[in-house]
Amino acid sequence: METRGHMDSSLAGRAENASSDVAQSVRFAPAAASFFMEGVQPWQDCTCPLPPDRLQALITGLQQIVPEGSVLYRQEDLRPYECDGLSAYRQLPPVVVLPSTEEQVRQIILLCRRLEVPLVPRGAGTGLTGSAMPHAGGVLMSMARFNQILSLDAHARTARVQPGVRNLAISEAASAFGLFYAPDPSSQIACTIGGNVAENSGACTA
Repeated sequence: METRGHMDSSLAGRAENASSDVAQSVRFAPAAASFFMEGVQPWQDCTCPLPPDRLQALITGLQQIVPEGSVLYRQEDLRPYECDGLSAYRQLPPVVVLPSTEEQVRQIILLCRRLEVPLVPRGAGTGLTGSAMPHAGGVLMSMARFNQILSLDAHARTARVQPGVRNLAISEAASAFGLFYAPDPSSQIACTIGGNVAENSGACTA
């Protein structure tokens, strides 16, 4: 699970070959057959909560996948995830999960599919489009723990990074070679490369 980014010492830059299955903020549809049914399905209604028994089954299933403390379901723990930078729209998620390995992500996706529960991946939540808006009846999956720079090739001006790496961290790592990562949204101190790819973020030097 990685994202490749291009660094440049000029005012140009690009991000390429992103891992779209986990980096992009898209909602997970539980069953292909649902697309062929008429009307709005429960997974399409972002305000439709999970029944208590299914919520408990979901929490229990997630706790079996990730380490202790990586599943949040108490209201005070969920509040920071209720919106992204577009704070006019808010929705408290019933559960937040913080995986740290690709296998955990795979197991989370399989669990959500089995329980027919929507899945919304989230980066740093600095976007202004509402794309990280939680689903009232689904799982919000934070990619914050995928924060490693896997390799940096100054000659090729490329970097292999996980989707939770901050923009600024890439530039800091590249600065030793006189390079920087050109896309620099105003939130580059906090925003992550996965979110940049998902949102097609750029800014003035991209």
